[in-house]
Amino acid sequence: MTVTGIALIPPRGRGDVDVAGYLPFVVQLETPEPPPNRGLPRRWPTPTFDDGPHLSYAIQWFSFALIALVGTAVLIRKGR
Repeated sequence: MTVTGIALIPPRGRGDVDVAGYLPFVVQLETPEPPPNRGLPRRWPTPTFDDGPHLSYAIQWFSFALIALVGTAVLIRKGR
């Protein structure tokens, strides 16, 4: 089977599949989809469109900022 495509360095953090530790490159196909169940090449999993860790990181850092503001206000009041 002949496959035509572009060799790319695999991106990191694509859901539960991390091929970057195993393969030096991935091939982005330019030819039509290969026949199913013939081994390689396999289709790259589609990315998930969710918040990921960003929402929890945002909550964490806004909490740190709020703690710093409240803590500073308490220390200033105690110093008076």
